Amino acid sequence: TSVVLIDGQARVEINRPGGDQTLSLRSGERLRVSSAGVMRDRPNLSSLLSWQRGLVVFENSTLEQAASELNRYSVIKLTVEDPAVASWRVSGVFPVGDNLAFVKAASKFLPLGMTQSTNRILMIQDRNHAKLG
Repeated sequence: TSVVLIDGQARVEINRPGGDQTLSLRSGERLRVSSAGVMRDRPNLSSLLSWQRGLVVFENSTLEQAASELNRYSVIKLTVEDPAVASWRVSGVFPVGDNLAFVKAASKFLPLGMTQSTNRILMIQDRNHAKLG
C-alpha cells in the first residue's frame, strides 16, 4: 500500500499487529507500507502523475510491468508469456489507451513481435528483427 502527497501536509495512521503508528507527510513525499516495513521517499511526481496528462512514463521497467500499467487504460490487453521477453527493459513516455502503438514503438528498439486478436496483443520475440550494431 502506498500514499503520495502532492501538496500540503497530512497525517497517516498505520494500524499494524505490532502496534499503531502515526506519521506526518509533507508535499512530494510517498509512504509505502508492506510486510517488510514502512518506507518514506520522494518519488518523481511528474512520472507518477503523468496519467493525468494521458501519458505513462517508464524508466527501465520490464515489459511485464509496462503491460500491467498500460492494461489499466485499454480494453485491448497486452500479454507476455515468455519469461525472457517479459524481462526486457523499456524506458520512455507513451500515450495511455493505445496498446498497439506501445508495441509498435517498443519494436523499434527491441526484437519484439506480436500476435493480435480482438481484445489481446501477445508480445513475442521477433527472431527476424534486425540486429543493431
